[in-house]
Amino acid sequence: MRILAIQLNQPGDAILTTPALRWLMDQGHEVHVLLQPLGAELLQAMPGLTSVDSLPRGSIQIVRDIRRALRYRSIGFDWAVVFSRCSDRPALWALLSGAKKRTGLHSSHNAHLGRYRLINDWQDNSIKYTHTSEHHLYLAGAPDNVAARQKLEYHPPAADLTWAAEWMRQRKLTAGGYLLLHATARWPSKYWPMPNLVEFVRQAKSRLNLPLLITAGRDSFELEFSRELIAQAPPDFHELGTLTVNQLGALIKNSGGFIGVDSMPMHLAAALGKPGVALFGPTADNVWGPWHSRLTVLRNECRCLLEHKRSCPKGPESACLATLPAEAVLQTMAQVLKKT
Repeated sequence: MRILAIQLNQPGDAILTTPALRWLMDQGHEVHVLLQPLGAELLQAMPGLTSVDSLPRGSIQIVRDIRRALRYRSIGFDWAVVFSRCSDRPALWALLSGAKKRTGLHSSHNAHLGRYRLINDWQDNSIKYTHTSEHHLYLAGAPDNVAARQKLEYHPPAADLTWAAEWMRQRKLTAGGYLLLHATARWPSKYWPMPNLVEFVRQAKSRLNLPLLITAGRDSFELEFSRELIAQAPPDFHELGTLTVNQLGALIKNSGGFIGVDSMPMHLAAALGKPGVALFGPTADNVWGPWHSRLTVLRNECRCLLEHKRSCPKGPESACLATLPAEAVLQTMAQVLKKT
């Protein structure tokens, strides 16, 4: 069967879809994927995928889209599965693919997609599954016992691994010889507050016996926050806004451990089997946490999570993360590293 898997959410969601993609390929299906650009970069080297296409957010280019639709029709898809939130755009591409069976997760916000026949195989949200990766396996038709044997996948391309080897050589580092801290995410409310981070960074090298690399994405808020952090607590190394997603992935792969918040780099660390700590605040770790990984989740009860809000009462600073002290993270990270 020829299958088009559509995942147009955030880059980390592409990683969370990999167990379902692997299960489909293991059943002998020919799997193609349509992802947002960073997600496509992350999955470009995943073994077994027949094709990896990217679709920028909010981008409508008539000639490009007609060519893609014609190419999809020529492939002859049997099934299109919308793994992302089943809104208008992914559902439209399911229809344009020409697949006779078009599957999506039903919600109160997308019933109109069925009326227009964009989706013709609705799946209801199952109460049996909690984590996002389990829901993806459910949409792919995997039996209940499959999830226990699956794991996240991420394979940094060879060129990026070569780049990382040279990066380490220039700094006289070896694989496993440093820790990587990625303190930022798309939502500022996910951030561990600055005072906690500063205390952690100042003590990390002496307490954990490894140099510390701090990384950040290219978003202006991430850069501003991370530059303030390294000004107050200079790490051994930093790469702020300088890395591609796969260069970051290659540095995570070569690290001795990872510390971070709910973010795409956290899912990369989980997929790569890195030991470390994942800090959670206003998002549910049982839904979005590091799945089947060596990362330890640290969190406190969060009022905004209980009230289903994306920002805590104090605004961009998450109150539940503010009460998570640096000492607790240092102790947990030391215990995690001791086990490796």
